[in-house]
Amino acid sequence: MVREPLSKSELHAAQGCDAIFDRCKRLQMKQTENHSFLFARADNARDGINQSFLSKNRPLMWGGLLSLAAALLHIAIIVGGPAWYRFFGAGEALARLAEEGSAIPGAITALIAMILLTWSLYAFAGTGLIRPLPWLKGVLIGITAVYLVRGLALLPALMFMPQAVDSFLIASSLSCLAIGMLHLSGTHQLIWELS
Repeated sequence: MVREPLSKSELHAAQGCDAIFDRCKRLQMKQTENHSFLFARADNARDGINQSFLSKNRPLMWGGLLSLAAALLHIAIIVGGPAWYRFFGAGEALARLAEEGSAIPGAITALIAMILLTWSLYAFAGTGLIRPLPWLKGVLIGITAVYLVRGLALLPALMFMPQAVDSFLIASSLSCLAIGMLHLSGTHQLIWELS
């Protein structure tokens, strides 16, 4: 069979189809490259977060987690009511107010929980887990100081008012001292890295 040559209009149509198929192939290749690029970027971002989370500043990460746990504990105390106030050493006066339905114990405890939650966020910002927060170094130094002073307050109490020292004061002071030491180590590491 002998083929007849294509007419001019058929030739243009064939060239147009060829151009369309060529564009489709290039578009498919570009999409495949973009997907590969996007997946590679996502993997790199995930690896960066994992490295930051796992290896950068463990003391500050632990300090933040413990501050978060303390904040959640304070919220649980509000929900638990008067018996929880007594058990966790908040004092008989606050426990009685809670029994009477006063909002004062809940407000005080909620304020402490919010402060502890904010402190945990600052610790997480210092590790790079979340974006940096304003005045990061100064606030972390202040948080560290408060934890350490609260933890060391046990010593004067033991020397000058031993009758006021109970198991709650000892446990809470040692907890604050431990969290303060974690913050001290982590904040020192952060300042060293930023210098």
